[in-house]
Amino acid sequence: MGCGNVERAPAPELRGNALVLRSRELSQDLSPDAQAELLIHLRRASAFDYDRVLAALDLDEVLDELTDAGWDEGPSGELLELLSVTRVVDAEPPTRARLVHGFMRGATFEREEQALVSIFRETPDNQLTALKLAVDAGYPRDLVSLVHDDLDDEALRAELIARCQAATGPGRIVLSDVDDTLFPSLNDPRYPDDRLYPGVRALLEALASGQPAVVALLTARPGPLGAYTVRSLAEQGVPVSLALTGTLAGIRSHGAMAANKVEAFLRYKALYPNLRAVFCGDTGQGDPEVALALLDQGALDLALLHAVGGLEPGEREALEARGVIVFETYLGAALALERAGWLEPGELLSIARFAVAELKPIVFEDDAPIAAHWSRDVAAVEEQLGVELVER
Repeated sequence: MGCGNVERAPAPELRGNALVLRSRELSQDLSPDAQAELLIHLRRASAFDYDRVLAALDLDEVLDELTDAGWDEGPSGELLELLSVTRVVDAEPPTRARLVHGFMRGATFEREEQALVSIFRETPDNQLTALKLAVDAGYPRDLVSLVHDDLDDEALRAELIARCQAATGPGRIVLSDVDDTLFPSLNDPRYPDDRLYPGVRALLEALASGQPAVVALLTARPGPLGAYTVRSLAEQGVPVSLALTGTLAGIRSHGAMAANKVEAFLRYKALYPNLRAVFCGDTGQGDPEVALALLDQGALDLALLHAVGGLEPGEREALEARGVIVFETYLGAALALERAGWLEPGELLSIARFAVAELKPIVFEDDAPIAAHWSRDVAAVEEQLGVELVER
């Protein structure tokens, strides 16, 4: 007796952990049947379950397989529509960012470019900042590379730039140089080794806390070193997730370094026009020129420079007259930021305690000027907050 065609049983309606587990199982081998069933589950899922499912999947691998399927008119094409258009708002911004990173992986063709822009198009204005910052957290697959490298279609690029500029809501960009700003390097022999400056980690964490924020390196180091530098600093507890880098030609002189940094940040800031920005550099390698240029163009709200030498007589006073904060220790920097309204008193206290603890094992010469600077700034913070940081 012939069996004839066997009709498949409909996919059971799943929720919660059962839905997550089944979706993960299907994603391991996305055959046409698996794609069809996954599509059914994702269409049925509540917004909460939809985000849980996507958060549990290896979206890079899923999107690779669907790309290989050609985004045809069958299940893969319908999954593309669902992921990039119809259910974008049901995924949280970090999940949307993972979809963006997945579509950016490898070469991007017409369908991938359209999907990338669609995710931003379908994101409400008040969630765009969170989405953009989450994309940047995946550096080197970041927003700048998406806009300027992954999109070949000029109309789509213009639409995405306009969409980025439509973002609303609070947020902050915290920029930092690397050498002689985060740790002693080329121009600062005052410290006995190259450990991070006392208090710098706590200061960056405080500046990035309590609101959507990114801590980005603004460095003349060439692009290929960016990801290595971010990874190396993150392993030391520095809360940095992004690098705005320079070029090999841009390290030939201090002027070239400054020009590279200004150009890199202006390109980045164009995608975040609504966010306030603070820059912390040093006085040793062109950062004064960077600070003044970006302040003059309205791209920065505040600039600080770590005094490590390199200033001509009267230059410090001229910088301070134009609104640049010049400091010797990160306690002094934190105190200036608290007085300028960028930090709360409680944040200043926390930074001070970390800085004093990190300073303790460092031994300076008795007559070292930097030791006197630390003593002065400890006393100033104690007076400002009415606390005792060091036993006497």
